Amino acid sequence: MRSHSIKRKTAQTILQAFDFAKHIDRPLNQSVTIRMTGIPVEAGRETFEDIRTRCYVWLKRKQKMTQGQAEAPYYTYAFENPDHADLHLHWVVHVPERYQAEFRRKLKRWVAKAFGRQPEQDEVHVRDVNPYEDKTLAKYILKGTDELYHNHFNLQKFATPGEDQGLVIGRRAGASHALNREARRSAGFIARQHRNEWKTREWAKNYRRPSYPKRSRHPVRNPISPRQPEQQPGQI
Repeated sequence: MRSHSIKRKTAQTILQAFDFAKHIDRPLNQSVTIRMTGIPVEAGRETFEDIRTRCYVWLKRKQKMTQGQAEAPYYTYAFENPDHADLHLHWVVHVPERYQAEFRRKLKRWVAKAFGRQPEQDEVHVRDVNPYEDKTLAKYILKGTDELYHNHFNLQKFATPGEDQGLVIGRRAGASHALNREARRSAGFIARQHRNEWKTREWAKNYRRPSYPKRSRHPVRNPISPRQPEQQPGQI
């Protein structure tokens, strides 16, 4: 399967996956970007699956040791090929807080095994995700969505009209089974009704709530000074 853009249904799945992950108290809290320098386009998907499998095996083992059973993986991903040379992978994953430091240490090791070499410093980036701001991240990784739907998903700040994000071979973007449409439907999740319920949860208090300028209740006055009455002849 070859593509130059993300389809509408896939974009919607990813946006709602971010919401659903928070709803089930599994926020996508680690954002990973991997530049696959020298990896053939047709091998990008296989390389990601190698990294993801190593991560899941590690996480499953940690969870069984500490809580007796492992959970399904929670993540979204999107490939892009903006310079038509090296694939970029955006992978946003839920990692329990107690394991995040170890996850970051092991990530480059997993990438090295998948690449067959040590990655350069600028090839792997990972950062924390604030759930209050994760939809901005989601829209950024969806900038490769079909241009017909840029307005529908409010991607205008991130996507450039007339430009795609390059050729990708294999599935271009998606979400894990635990966050896909079937999982959301089974849980009775309706985004417009449930997407903000997580804000009352105890774990949400650990994150900074962004401050936005308050909207005035009064109409905004013209900032230009009102025109002064013209002086009559003879007036000083």
